[in-house]
Amino acid sequence: MKKSFPEIEMIDIWHELGFQVQTDQKGIEYEGTVIYRNFRSNRYLIDFALPYAKIAIETDGRYWHGYSSKLSPQQAIQRIKDAEKNEYLLKQGWHVFRFSDTVLKKRDWFKQTLWHCILSVIDV
Repeated sequence: MKKSFPEIEMIDIWHELGFQVQTDQKGIEYEGTVIYRNFRSNRYLIDFALPYAKIAIETDGRYWHGYSSKLSPQQAIQRIKDAEKNEYLLKQGWHVFRFSDTVLKKRDWFKQTLWHCILSVIDV
C-alpha cells in the first residue's frame, strides 16, 4: 500500500519518539513499543494503532479530506466515511485521534500533542 505524505511524516515522528512501526499484524507484542501501520480492526484499516491500548491515530491529507467548508464531492463523501469510521471504532472501545497533515509540519508541537493523546489513555 502506497504511503501518503502524512503517513511518511508520521512514520518519521514515531521513530523520533522511539517507537518501531510495523506493517504486518502477526500478533507480536513488544511491550507497547510498536505502532502498527494500516492495522485492521474488523472492517476498517487504522492508519496507526496501538492495539493493546486501543488507540487509533488517523492522518488526514488535504487532497482526500479537505480542510475548508468548501469541499469537493469526493471530500464530502470522505468526511462521511471518516465520521462512520470514528463512530464504529468508538463503539468498539477505541480512542480515536485524527490529525490533518498541516499540524505534522509543526513537528515539536505535534510530538508533544501526540504524547499527550497517548498518555491521556494509558497509565504509565
